[in-house]
Amino acid sequence: MIFEYSDSRKQEVENEIIILENGKVSSFNKSSSHGTGTRVFYKNAWGFASSTNPDDKNKCHETALNIAKFRSKLIKGSREINAEKIKGSEKTKFKINPFDVEASEKIKLMKRIESQLKKESFVKSTQVFFTASNSRILFENSAGSEINQDFTATTLGFFVTARTGSVIQFDFARISKRCGFEIADEFDVESRCRKSIEKLKRLLNAGHARPGKYPVVLDGGMTGLFFHEAVGHACEADEHMKKMSFMNAKTGTKIASECVTVSDPGLFENSSSSYMYDDEGVKSTNTELIKKGVVVGRLHSIDTASYYGEKPNGHGRAMGFSYFPIPRMSNIMLKQGSLSNEELFEGIKKGYYVKDWRAGEVDPETGRFVYSCSEAFEIINGKLGKPVRDVVLSGDAMKTLKSIDGVGRNFDKNFSGGHCGKEDQGMLPSNHFAPHIRVKEAIVGGRD
Repeated sequence: MIFEYSDSRKQEVENEIIILENGKVSSFNKSSSHGTGTRVFYKNAWGFASSTNPDDKNKCHETALNIAKFRSKLIKGSREINAEKIKGSEKTKFKINPFDVEASEKIKLMKRIESQLKKESFVKSTQVFFTASNSRILFENSAGSEINQDFTATTLGFFVTARTGSVIQFDFARISKRCGFEIADEFDVESRCRKSIEKLKRLLNAGHARPGKYPVVLDGGMTGLFFHEAVGHACEADEHMKKMSFMNAKTGTKIASECVTVSDPGLFENSSSSYMYDDEGVKSTNTELIKKGVVVGRLHSIDTASYYGEKPNGHGRAMGFSYFPIPRMSNIMLKQGSLSNEELFEGIKKGYYVKDWRAGEVDPETGRFVYSCSEAFEIINGKLGKPVRDVVLSGDAMKTLKSIDGVGRNFDKNFSGGHCGKEDQGMLPSNHFAPHIRVKEAIVGGRD
């Protein structure tokens, strides 16, 4: 055998996107794509080739092998890729195939959402969106594996912008799951739109936080975002290989308070980023990353697992057949604690309750972070006070992890259908689920 390991992914994708903006359908797009991608491992080096012709498997294999042969001359050392022989299949279960529902019915639902949002005069613009996708993947490798997976995901949501005088605020709501058009019943149009309008009304009349260092309570969405950026990315093993993670060489080290236990289950209910097998044919696992404050694991592809002499754990993921699988998060989760949300507020003389994540980022090498939220409230003597807007949190991830002194017992299942970017692979589904937490000190700032 002139190569040591090879695998291939044959994929067919179907997408539908409908966007309704201010009463008009601004986009109605149906598309499909297909192709194949092949990897070859030869003398410590990888080669990869892809084609939009699904029948080009042999041609891609030849090209990938030639690339691996060339690269092997430049790479020193020796290691092996060990893969199991797996026969398996997985298909998303749904009640209503989203592709079988008439476009007129979808647009009718979207117009109903828009009409609920435009009941208030301060609402200046709306965008309602619906997407459906189906991806069928056949994975095969030289160990004899053959895995068929059929994923269907449906998303429904909206953006709404409001203005009073010079103050502009926006909000969004979205639900995205591995399911069918039954997502329309779960969306609960009236309730979601009413909550958004009430929130915008508060924000338009809210003041600003006083910059400084304060204790803060984060809701599940903000907590999940923090752990996604600060822990998830830092535990991706290829970042350790490149020595670009502030958690490199921290295995066995206590970096957080004992109430912090973090894992990443590749298969979690019907999350839009869940899967039975990853893009390397490895069965998904619930991978523990931090246990009672101690670093205990990292997210592996079969390549990084081989490099570290560890077992693959089902986190080799790719954005499609034309991309090489790399270590990626799927569903970052913080284990629930024992406190109610009200108990988390207790003892805080002056602080902030920060909720509804908007965006965030972490420097993977230093751990410095910045997060923004769409709404926050003062905490005065353990009680919620006035709303404030345009709040930004910043700080050092390592210090913040040690500063967490309370975790809520109510788990926030926010199926908002997040996506994550890394290297050249941008829109890969990735979600986070967490309870509320209390942080003894964080830097609070931000204005307009």
